[in-house]
Amino acid sequence: MDANGISTTAAQIKVYDLFENKPCSRCDGSGQHSWNQRDGSKCFGCRGFGFKFTKLGQARYDFWFASMSKSATELLPGDKIKDPYSKQWYTVVSVTLHENGTCDISTTTMGWKGHKADTMWRVAQSNEDKLAKALAAAEYVPA
Repeated sequence: MDANGISTTAAQIKVYDLFENKPCSRCDGSGQHSWNQRDGSKCFGCRGFGFKFTKLGQARYDFWFASMSKSATELLPGDKIKDPYSKQWYTVVSVTLHENGTCDISTTTMGWKGHKADTMWRVAQSNEDKLAKALAAAEYVPA
C-alpha cells in the first residue's frame, strides 16, 4: 500500500480506482437501468460500470490509455495489438508504410490494409508496466 492506502501491487490494483470518479446519476451506481432485449439491464450512462469519471479523472484515464498505445509507424514485429473492433489481441509480423501516408499491418492471423500511419493501436503491457503507467497517470495534471 502507498501513503494514500492504494494497493500498489499489479495483481491487486483496480486501475479505475486511481482516477477520480463519481457514482453514475442514471443508475445510482448499480450499473443497471431499464432492461432491453439486446443489452439486458446495462446502464448506458456508465456503460455498466456504475461510475463516471470526473473531468480530471477522464483526462488522467485518457493519458494512461494513450501511454499504452503506439502509432502504426512505431509498431514492431512481436508487438501484441488490440483490434479496436473485435477487441481481440494479435501479434504483429510486419508493418509496411506507403508513400501516400497509409500502412498495412500483418499479424499472425490477419492483417489491415490502408490504415493511416498515425492511427493509434493499443499495445499489450505487462501488469507491472500497466501499474507504473497508471500510477504516473494518476499524478498527471492536464494543461
